[in-house]
Amino acid sequence: MELQSEEMHRNTLIKDISGKSLPAMDVFSLSIKYLKDHFLKTLNLRGVLSNPENVKFVLKVPAIWNDRSKQFMRIAAIEAGIKDDHLTLALEPEAASIYCQRESAEKLSFGQQKKLTKPGTRYLVADIGGGTADFSVHEVENGGTLTELYRASGGPYGGIYVDKEYLNMYDTICGEGAKGKAEKRGYGRIFDNNERFRSQKNAP
Repeated sequence: MELQSEEMHRNTLIKDISGKSLPAMDVFSLSIKYLKDHFLKTLNLRGVLSNPENVKFVLKVPAIWNDRSKQFMRIAAIEAGIKDDHLTLALEPEAASIYCQRESAEKLSFGQQKKLTKPGTRYLVADIGGGTADFSVHEVENGGTLTELYRASGGPYGGIYVDKEYLNMYDTICGEGAKGKAEKRGYGRIFDNNERFRSQKNAP
């Protein structure tokens, strides 16, 4: 969520779970580079990559991000080795909406999914991620195109905030300051408990 800050710039530092600070640009650009290299390597191994110059990259970003945050992500992708003219930024709920349109009924056979491709159908996409929850409302037009009925929006309501409240539960049950004391005595155990909670939370 630090990327939503108006003060975000290429020298901004972010902290990992242990409190160590690193340049945000390095963290994001190296992460994108790893994903890009792995993707191209996989395509090459499968024999479907004739020319890397023909690959178009689409990078999803939360709907609530401001222009500064989006530009930061674009620069990080360029530093990761993706050419600017081969890069498109897409809002996460819009990408999810297009995915639902393209997937077969067999893979999305719940509710009224079959109506998603019918012209005139209106639906809301709720994209609940780690940091943000993003929402958009679309209408299916003739020919399968989509019209945005309401501007995509959202807020900091993602899974990491549920995790924080879970950790705060230590103070609620054991008294104020219990979480801090437990972290000092053995943060690893707290982290393990949180990971188990997250695993159960994300289970289908």
